[in-house]
This record gives sequence, structure tokens and C-alpha cells, in this order.
Amino acid sequence: MKKIIYSMMALAFSASVFTSCEDVPAPYNMTFEDSNVTPTPQPTTDLNTEATAWTVAEAVQKIQAGQTSNGEAYVKGVISAVTFYDANHKSITYYLSDNGTDQTLQVYSGKGLDGADFVAKTDLQVGQTVVVKGNLKSFTNKQGQTIMEIDRSSKIITINNSVNPTPQPTTDLNTEATAWTTTEAVQKIQAGQTSNGEAYVKGVISAVTFYDANHKSITYYLSDNGTDKTLQVFSGKGVDGADFTAKTDLQVGQMLL
Repeated sequence: MKKIIYSMMALAFSASVFTSCEDVPAPYNMTFEDSNVTPTPQPTTDLNTEATAWTVAEAVQKIQAGQTSNGEAYVKGVISAVTFYDANHKSITYYLSDNGTDQTLQVYSGKGLDGADFVAKTDLQVGQTVVVKGNLKSFTNKQGQTIMEIDRSSKIITINNSVNPTPQPTTDLNTEATAWTTTEAVQKIQAGQTSNGEAYVKGVISAVTFYDANHKSITYYLSDNGTDKTLQVFSGKGVDGADFTAKTDLQVGQMLL
């Protein structure tokens, strides 16, 4: 009889324990969401207006001064290169400048008018003047270059569809005999002394990165010591403007002028 009573008491106690556990509420702050996911911060304000859109040079200065992280900005410039169409995101990567020639500010994976999708790379043309709205930033690529850009998913606010001829440099900035070293060339660029003409630069090829079969051109790097990637020659041509036929047409260590 005692064994039966003890067994019944044990069962009753177990039932009480389970009932008590069920009655205990979960802590009010418990969550099953992934606490490691941080929402992407959104711009808090517009940094300017369409009427006061920055020139490309002003946009670069704002990025360098760290004044572009808290909102989106309007930038006005001339398309100087259209480099890539992303079929997955229906966006285009292109470059803007104030003179329509330099590749000063990259618009990375940008959208079209009022955020519309692009359908082909030919939707944008070199020489068009646009006002673009987006997040401005800088980043360092794998080659150690600092790129000034308008970040992904910017949108075009206005576009002048009449393509103006690409302006040509008006004069030579130096001569073959006074060709700049790559260090001098970089100093001239940073001082804003290279926009009104073409310049002679001498250097040693330090890297050969890409052959463009469509344009029969090569992108490569020059430096004074043959090692550093000081100055990129983007989509350059050969001797006297001749076409290249392969990436191997240039070799690391060659001296160029």
C-alpha cells in the first residue's frame, strides 16, 4: 500500500512540475530573429537640390572631405564612358566628368530616368549631360586605386539626349622632350592642371591588366620604378594610336613614352 501511495504522489508531483513549466511566460524580450543582421542605414536627408546640383569636381571634393555619408546628392556631369551593362540588375556602370573626357566619377550600377531599368548598354551615350541622384562614396579597389563613385542604384533625374561631340584637348601640356614622370603626372592631376590638353608621360609598365577586344586596346599601369601601380592607362592604344591584337602585346618592365 505504501508503494502505491508513493507512486501516486510521485505522479502528482511530476504533473505539477510540468504544469508549472507551461505556465511560466517567455521573457518579454526573447526573439527568434537573426540578431546578427544589421539593417542597411538609409540616407537621412538630401545634401543639395536638383537646382543646386554639384559639378563632378565639387562632388569629388565633398567625398574627399567626408561630407557625403549622411544623405543623397544631386550631381550634374557629362557622360565620358559607358563601361558595363548588368543584365541581372538592369543597370549600367558609367563615368561622369565636367569636360566630357576625363573619367572622374564612376556611377556604379546606376538606374535610368526616375529609377527605371535599363535594357542595354546603348541606353546611355558618351556626351549626354545628366543629373544623377545617389549616395557618394570612395573605395579602394584590388589594385590599390581610390575610386570616387556614386554608389549602386542611383537614378537619373534629367538627361539631355542630344549627344554632344566629345570635346578634344586644346593644346599639349608638355613635349616629348619634357615628358613627365608618373609621379609628376599624378601631382599634376591632383593639382587640377591636366584638363585642358594632352600630356606626354614616361614610365615603366608595372602591370598589364586587361585587353579590350572590341576597342583593340589594353589597360595597364605605369610607375617610375616598374613595381608600383602609380598611373593607370585605361583602354590605351599602341604606337601612334595603332590597335593592339592581344594582352601580350605589352609586357611588364617595358619603358614607354
